Amino acid sequence: ISRRVKMDLEFWKQLAITQTATAAVSLVSSSTLAACVVFRSEPGAASPSQSNGKRFLTCHGLSNPYRRIIFGLSVSDMTQSFAILAGPWLTVEGTYLAPWGKGNIHTCRFGGLLLAIGYSAVPMYTFFISVYYLCKL
Repeated sequence: ISRRVKMDLEFWKQLAITQTATAAVSLVSSSTLAACVVFRSEPGAASPSQSNGKRFLTCHGLSNPYRRIIFGLSVSDMTQSFAILAGPWLTVEGTYLAPWGKGNIHTCRFGGLLLAIGYSAVPMYTFFISVYYLCKL
């Protein structure tokens, strides 16, 4: 293997490590945000301390358009982040500059599909939140 190929391979390994680390942070953050949107109580609802000591989990779900848009944005970001996180392993085994590739053509296509869904849904939901706030004016 030539020196140039070794340098390229090391660069792509560092890039894949950075890619998976940032995608993992994004996946955890989006999952947390989605859970908070679904399980957050409505303003003015009784807190557990005001309910005679009984602990309960209030789930008002996706009760208004803002919550639905933010939840959709979080889920689409989770899809995109998972595709980026799994990408280095979903590539076809033996592919040049894909040293971690353990997949086949079907896993590669599935990863590409998830990535395409995420890349198109995130801007769509960002547009929806912009329109939502424009209508609130």
